[in-house]
Amino acid sequence: MDIETEINDLKRRVGELEGAVNSLNGQFARVHPEIVHFRQEIDHRFSESERMMTRIVSRLDTINTQMWGLRDDLPDLLRRVLRSSKDTDGETTGA
Repeated sequence: MDIETEINDLKRRVGELEGAVNSLNGQFARVHPEIVHFRQEIDHRFSESERMMTRIVSRLDTINTQMWGLRDDLPDLLRRVLRSSKDTDGETTGA
């Protein structure tokens, strides 16, 4: 093979590579906006989920606080109910 044939062969191969790169570049250019839009949508959904999780955690904290308060108040409440029950029973039997 002579040098001129090799140069022409290399030019042809470089041209094929440039065509492939340009084709890929065009495909990436079309896909990139879709990826950006997809990412924005995912970010929005993640923010929504984060807000909902924050609300759920807040509600669970409130329920937890109320349960602990009930645990502390329950013995006194039962005492009052039992006393009032005894007082009511005493009034009905004593009359």
